[in-house]
Amino acid sequence: MIAYKVVVQETFDGKLASVSGVAGWKVRYIPGEWARPSADGSKLFVFASKCDAEKFTEQSNAYQIWRCEVENPITPGHMFHLLLSPMSWSDYWRLHGWEHSYWEHWRKAGRLAERMAAPEGILLCDAVKLLERVA
Repeated sequence: MIAYKVVVQETFDGKLASVSGVAGWKVRYIPGEWARPSADGSKLFVFASKCDAEKFTEQSNAYQIWRCEVENPITPGHMFHLLLSPMSWSDYWRLHGWEHSYWEHWRKAGRLAERMAAPEGILLCDAVKLLERVA
């Protein structure tokens, strides 16, 4: 499936990397090669359309948008869990994954302090291959 990945070019080495990520868990991207999450069992965030990616990047001109190929995309629903430390990343993915019923549980529980709004058009996937920079 084709999707759109927002990345940032690192200033110290010029390599492409995930926009957000805790030190040690950031994902590096090489055009034409498959990238996978740093945390075992986790997912990578992409956008379903270029338009959705552009809305996300309105806040900074440091972002690049790439057309990409993705493996096993899923829609996370309206909310996703806000993780506070690298250890919690690993524990969260191992314990909960991204099942829809889990998102419904958090929505009903009203756990606002532990979740944040998913950007419009977000998809989660197992791997990303950057194909072409489009913005």
